[in-house]
Amino acid sequence: MTYPDFLQVVEMHIRERVEPELSVETYAVNKNNGVRRDGVILRDPLYVCAPIFYLDDFYDLYQNGYEIEYIVDDIMKRYAALMPAYGDVRHLDEYELIKKDLRFKLVNYEKNKEQIKGAPYIPYKDLAVIFYVNVPIDGQDGLIFVDEHLFEPWNVETQEMFRQAKENMRVSCPVRFFPMADYLRQHGAADLDDTDCGFIFVVTNEKLNYGASVILYDHLLEDIAHFFDSSFYIIPSSVHEILVIPERYVLPGCELNTMIREVNCMAVASDEILADHYYYYDREMKTLSH
Repeated sequence: MTYPDFLQVVEMHIRERVEPELSVETYAVNKNNGVRRDGVILRDPLYVCAPIFYLDDFYDLYQNGYEIEYIVDDIMKRYAALMPAYGDVRHLDEYELIKKDLRFKLVNYEKNKEQIKGAPYIPYKDLAVIFYVNVPIDGQDGLIFVDEHLFEPWNVETQEMFRQAKENMRVSCPVRFFPMADYLRQHGAADLDDTDCGFIFVVTNEKLNYGASVILYDHLLEDIAHFFDSSFYIIPSSVHEILVIPERYVLPGCELNTMIREVNCMAVASDEILADHYYYYDREMKTLSH
């Protein structure tokens, strides 16, 4: 069965299993950096939001021998388990009630400018700060993107949203700052010597999820410069973390940008790329440039 046929068959089988008042729709979802994924959404008119199940993952199961009935059963079981939590999600149109759950991400502007058109965002260098509402679902963070439709009834300034989200995240997503050597050792490089990369540090958040956004926390870049006692370079490893290197360890003529582009091409998922060049924080001027 081809992939388009698989999408239609799964949607048809789900329609046969649900109550008539539920709408079932398969459509392409725009993810970060223009990546599109096909999903099926089951929407109950009594709820303000609904789960989406990405079908490309299920197609992999089908190609590995799983029957359509098994796949539909799995989707329906997940739906039944999630819906009580979705029923608790209310008042998305009332800013005062949801502001404590407001968060932000840092994404590449050029790769996302169509997706964020009309939505509230803040330009940051060649990047963009976009907002979402964090909804705990089944022990995980459910993310509802703040588009123009969600934003309009709030009657709040974008800068106020940024201030509120940053205040929330300093508590819910505190900074993690640690040597890259520690990370590599935890992932199999047991014999790694600190002299190999002991001068490179990882900066992210406690959840290791969209952790590159911590560079927007107040005074963080200044604190890193103070720790290094120098200016430093930022390598945008992905939307989830950055790497920082003291200036004294970057030799003249070092092709940092070439390295970043090669790593992005070979080792970073398309929807997780943040930028294809380095940033430089000047300790004396307290400025970030690229």
